[in-house]
Amino acid sequence: MLQKEKVLQECGKGYVSHIDDFGLTRETKERITKSLENADELVIGDIDQDGLIRFFFGRMEGVAAVSGEDFLPKERYELKLIAVRDIIAVKKCFKGDKSSFINELSALYHLNVAGANVPAILDIDFENLSITISFINGLNLEELLYQNGARIRDRDYINDVHLASLSTEDGWNWYIQEGRKALTNSIDSSFINDLYAEIQRSHRAGIELYDIKYDKVIVEAANDRPFMVDFDSTLDYSGTGEKTFSVMRDRDTEKFNLLFGSKKLTFKRFKYMLKNSKFPHSHKLYSPVYFGYGLKMGNLLDVNAGFGRWHFILKKHLLPLTGKRILSLGANNGFNEIQMLKYGAKEVVGVEISNEYIEQGSFIKEAFEWADNRSYNFTYLPADMASLPQHQLGSFDLVIALCSIYYLDDLSIEKLVQHLGTITDKIVFQCNIRKDIGRENKHEYTKASVEYNINVLQNSGFQHIRTIAPPKYSRPLVIGQKVQ
Repeated sequence: MLQKEKVLQECGKGYVSHIDDFGLTRETKERITKSLENADELVIGDIDQDGLIRFFFGRMEGVAAVSGEDFLPKERYELKLIAVRDIIAVKKCFKGDKSSFINELSALYHLNVAGANVPAILDIDFENLSITISFINGLNLEELLYQNGARIRDRDYINDVHLASLSTEDGWNWYIQEGRKALTNSIDSSFINDLYAEIQRSHRAGIELYDIKYDKVIVEAANDRPFMVDFDSTLDYSGTGEKTFSVMRDRDTEKFNLLFGSKKLTFKRFKYMLKNSKFPHSHKLYSPVYFGYGLKMGNLLDVNAGFGRWHFILKKHLLPLTGKRILSLGANNGFNEIQMLKYGAKEVVGVEISNEYIEQGSFIKEAFEWADNRSYNFTYLPADMASLPQHQLGSFDLVIALCSIYYLDDLSIEKLVQHLGTITDKIVFQCNIRKDIGRENKHEYTKASVEYNINVLQNSGFQHIRTIAPPKYSRPLVIGQKVQ
C-alpha cells in the first residue's frame, strides 16, 4: 500500500485551480471564506453522473451546472466539489469499494510521477476510502460533444425509451456514432494526438486505462489541453512482462481508435500493414527493420543496411552511447538512429533530404514506440547535408554518416567536415569500396574509399583515425577523433 506522506509529497504539486479562477461574485467568495474559518474544507457543490455540478454557494464561470431537480446522482461513488483554503478540489468517496479506491490511488500516483495530465492528489482518507484531487478547470469532453449535438449523456439514455431499450453492444455503438459525428466541431486533430500521447504516457507507467470514454477526458479551459480523470477501473501492469502488457495496451488503443476515428498502431493493425506492404513508401525500403513480436520489414540478413548492418558492424563499434547526443547525416528511414536510442543515446537528430524516407522513418519511429512502449527522442532535419553549416544545431558527442557523404561534391564535403569539426570531437563515416555497382559519376568511387575519407578527416583536425574493415565486407568504417 502506498504511504500517504509519500504520495502527497510526490503528487501534490501538479495542476490546481483556485477560487479566483472562476469569476465568483465578491459576496460568494466572502461566504466561502467565512465558512472556511472554522473548517478544513467546505463542500460547495455535488457532481452528478454526467459531470454536471449542482452548486451550493453560487455558480462558477465556464463550468457546466445543473439544477437540484435535474441532478442525476452517481451510482457507484460520490463526487463532492470542495474548497480547501483558496483551492477548488474534488473529493471522490468510494462508498466502501476498496478495490476501486486502490485502483484510483495507484493510477493517480503513477501517472502523476510520470508527468501525465491528471489531477494532483491533495489528500487521502484510507479509513473512509476517499481521495481529494485538484479540480480541472474545463469542460468534460462528453458535455462538449453534447453541446455540439451528440446525445451520449447518461440522462439522454434514461429519458429516451428507444435508447434505454438498447442492448449493451448497441448502446456502445450508438455512443461511438453520436460522439464521432460531433468531434469535428468540438476538438481538432492536435487535441486527439495530444490525448493519445497521454494514453501512451499511462501505458509507459504500466497502467491500462481499460474504461476509455469521452466523459473521462477534460478539455482544460486555459490551453485546451486534455486531462484524464476517473481511474477506478484501471489495471496496474507495471510488474508484468512487456509482451503480456502489449495485449492490454492494445485494448486501450482499439477503444481510442473507435472513439476518435484514429488509426493508432496495435499488433493486429501493424501486422496487417507489414504483410500487405501498407506502410509509407514500401517500394523505397532501403534499411530492413525488425520490431520484435515477429514483425519485420525487408531482408534482415542483408548486412549492408538496417538490421543486418547494425548487428554486423555498427553496434560493436559505436557503443557505448549512453547519454550521448548524436547527429546522423543521411538518416534514411531512421532504423539505426532508433537503435542508438535503444542503446542509451539521449537524442538523435537525423539529416535527410528525402520526404519519402522521412515519412517512412516517422512511421518506423511510431512503430518502435508502440513495440517498446517508450518514446524515442529522434527528430528529422529535412535538409541537404551540404546546408548543415547554415543550421544552428549545437554540439554533438558523435556524428555519423553511413554511406552518404560521398554523394556530395568535393568542395561541399570539405566545407561540411570542417564545420563538423566545430561541433563534435568524433565522426564515424561508412565507406563503400565496391567497384562494380555502376556509378554514373566515377569519382564517387574515390569519394567512397577509405583513403579519401581518412584524408578528409585529417584535414579537418581529426588526427586519431581508426579503420574497421571486416574481411570481404564492402562497407568499412572510418572513425576519426580529435582526442583519444
